[in-house]
Amino acid sequence: MQEKDLQGVPLVTLLELDGLNRARVLVCQPELTHRVARTFTLLNVGSTFHDPESDISLPVRDILLADQLVLIDFYLPPTDELLTDLLNRAAIAGCSALVLHSNPGTSFPSAWTQKAETLGLPVLELPSDVLPAELIAPLLDEFLRREHALLDQTTSVQERMVGRILAGQGGQGIVDLLFTFLGQPILLVESSGVILGQAGAWHRLLIWDTLSNPDQLCAILAPLVDRTGEWYDPEGELKPLALDQPHLFVKPVVDGKEVLGWFILNFEPEAMDISARLALDQAAVAAALEISRQAAISQVEWRLQANFLNDLVTYSTATSTLEERASRFGWDLGNKRAVMLACWERQEITAQRRRWLATAVTHIICDRRPESLVFERESEILILPQLPDACDPRTAQDIMQSLAQELLNNWPSHLKDISVVIAMGGVQSSFREIATSYQEARRALMMRRRLGLRYPLVTFQDVRIFSLLERYMGDDEAVALFQRTIGPLVEYDAKQNTEFVRTAEIYFDCNYRLQQAADQLLIHPSSLKYRLQRIREILGSDPFYDKDHLAFYLATKIARLL
Repeated sequence: MQEKDLQGVPLVTLLELDGLNRARVLVCQPELTHRVARTFTLLNVGSTFHDPESDISLPVRDILLADQLVLIDFYLPPTDELLTDLLNRAAIAGCSALVLHSNPGTSFPSAWTQKAETLGLPVLELPSDVLPAELIAPLLDEFLRREHALLDQTTSVQERMVGRILAGQGGQGIVDLLFTFLGQPILLVESSGVILGQAGAWHRLLIWDTLSNPDQLCAILAPLVDRTGEWYDPEGELKPLALDQPHLFVKPVVDGKEVLGWFILNFEPEAMDISARLALDQAAVAAALEISRQAAISQVEWRLQANFLNDLVTYSTATSTLEERASRFGWDLGNKRAVMLACWERQEITAQRRRWLATAVTHIICDRRPESLVFERESEILILPQLPDACDPRTAQDIMQSLAQELLNNWPSHLKDISVVIAMGGVQSSFREIATSYQEARRALMMRRRLGLRYPLVTFQDVRIFSLLERYMGDDEAVALFQRTIGPLVEYDAKQNTEFVRTAEIYFDCNYRLQQAADQLLIHPSSLKYRLQRIREILGSDPFYDKDHLAFYLATKIARLL
């Protein structure tokens, strides 16, 4: 016989005890094979309280519990009202069974027994010569024996799980041991979607491609974090939850209120017996310890990496030392000649979501450029793409641009709420100038904010001229040049709410190509011709063909910085 997946004693086992083995089953004989009792109580009931509407009709309002074996001793013949009230309360409470003991000659109405049958509540009649009080000792012995056996089993599973961790087998060791108890496919997944261990024929499932992809798996699991109220059963134990996939269930691995990971089960939790349930519970505890342990190790590694990266993107350490330190981490700095930054602005992001971001970016970048390096930092993700051998700067810049666009186009759905900006520094001659590329990427981010650019990808090449001009913004000659060239146009725009300065800048940028400039301005070419004529009239000269046309062009860029 397979026990129900609840801690307790099957009724059929209890009915083998001395005294109870003489009880006569009045109703629900088939129910005895799968009913479990977790507690028992003895009630002495009289028939004087019989008003069903009264709170004192039966002194059991808060006594009857789920999966409870109730021994009832009637010292007066029970009335129909009392029996009905007792039956209703026991059924509502989810009691395991009622064992009735009364004086000889007491009969139970057929209508009442039929109602018990309808409610599915087993009712047994105890012979009058067996006193309920005499059953307490053997019942208690059986419950304690079961509790002791379960405790031994739990302790054994826990020791074996911890032993796997201490032996360095990690998440895979936990999953392998759990598989011996469950015999069904299991995955242990870290909260970022990375699989820490697997057992069973997952590769045969149609959804394996989804489950083996950290980004897609994380998108499936992320909504479960908002369903914390559904994680616990009435006894406060974490229970498996149905996943939005056929025949898949998950059990959260938690530390306090933080979700560290998930067990994914490819079978119905109802099929688990008590041994499997205990093994899964202990596996969740062991997995929490293992993930926390790995997180602590990762934190130490992260600090070492952070110190290294800080030296790499500054000029405070000799390049030979950097090369040696990088090799200790297993990193090859060859062909790392430029920096790409993925940053989130004006957003508070938890450490867990930063890990999700880093995992997603690593997956996308390294899928395209396998030897690239990705690092999670406090407010950014630093990317060092692997560029081809003997790659010229123009080609390298195109590769970087394509890689950044791939990152934006394939941004994971579960991270869509995080607005990310990608900034690229210039391609340098070797990794020894990574610090220069990093500073350029940071400069590109700053200039993007200054200029109010909206597109999420910015390169230093895009804003190089603005970065250069900003250094001279306070210079008297720069101010004089600005006023002498497009000063009148700026004043006119301010008074008339026009866009002549922007029109002139875009016309310059498009190398005087009328159609291209009109498209960028979202106006008709004839409208652009009119604007250009008005610009010449306001300035009193032609800024596009004047001998000082370069000064006019630079002045339009200075205007963007004001």
